[in-house]
Amino acid sequence: MRDRLNVSLPVAMISQIGDLAARRKVTRSAVVEAAVASLLSPDSAEKTEAALTRRLDRLTRQMQRQERDLMIALETHALFIRFWLGQMPPLPAEAQAAANALGQERFARFLDTLGRRLSQGRSSGMTSRSISLPCVSALLTGPTTPHLKHSARPRGRHHPSSSSLR
Repeated sequence: MRDRLNVSLPVAMISQIGDLAARRKVTRSAVVEAAVASLLSPDSAEKTEAALTRRLDRLTRQMQRQERDLMIALETHALFIRFWLGQMPPLPAEAQAAANALGQERFARFLDTLGRRLSQGRSSGMTSRSISLPCVSALLTGPTTPHLKHSARPRGRHHPSSSSLR
């Protein structure tokens, strides 16, 4: 049994309904009936909720990966600093003032370079995806593979004034 219902719709929407009906080779009434049935079906809300849940789960996983990658980067940076400071010989008292001035100048250049690169959207090209996690894991937990078991000390001594940031 069918009942008639008269509806006023915008002309553009009626045109879209007509185009869809022509493409699918059905009547305009069938297109409108399917749209109303889809809207009124109880599983429509469940489908929407499931889609939102999947999206939220994906976003949660992305955030967890970013947090993990950030922690790896921070720990790697801390280990680098710890090793660097452990390898640097102490300066004599008379050289500390000159070294402090040189360090301040280099740090200012570093901040300028960092600010310029960040404002231009440039990066060093090293991303969390370009770092192999087993290597980073070995850095964080200690050497576990034969090629990493040798000492982490650099082969030669490097003096801080021998390199500059550019």
